[in-house]
Amino acid sequence: MAATADETARARLGELMTQRRLDLRLSANEAARLSSVGIKTWNRAAAGRPVRDVSYVGIDAGLRWEPGSCRTVLAGGEPKPLPDDAPSPPAGEEPELVYADDSAEDWLPVIGDDLRESVREATMTTAPGLTGAEVQEIERRVEEGLRRRLAERHRHVS
Repeated sequence: MAATADETARARLGELMTQRRLDLRLSANEAARLSSVGIKTWNRAAAGRPVRDVSYVGIDAGLRWEPGSCRTVLAGGEPKPLPDDAPSPPAGEEPELVYADDSAEDWLPVIGDDLRESVREATMTTAPGLTGAEVQEIERRVEEGLRRRLAERHRHVS
């Protein structure tokens, strides 16, 4: 089966990410940290697999590419490295803290993929006999429970 245009573009982005990371003399872990993404997200993108748009924003910053470079590559263009004397973009800074009065609806979409991936890994490690549908149901219930608890906490703080 032939690769789709999207798959080909993502594979090309992954190759460019790896080359840039090596040019900057960064390990994959260092590049992921500077990009404010987890190593699994970094590895997915570098392998040409899809990641969330917000991850591409961080990857641009971590690789010292101009904002939008990952999207440009996916559209068939070339990444634009920042000049050597340009200040580093803020993606590698400490993550913004989530306070008890923040609604789950405000920030859960940001961590949702990581939450589901963590639940999936824990479930598959501890109960490898579960079906994919069962694992997805557990992911859904964990996210639902977290939303409910955070909404309750938000009501108590407000």
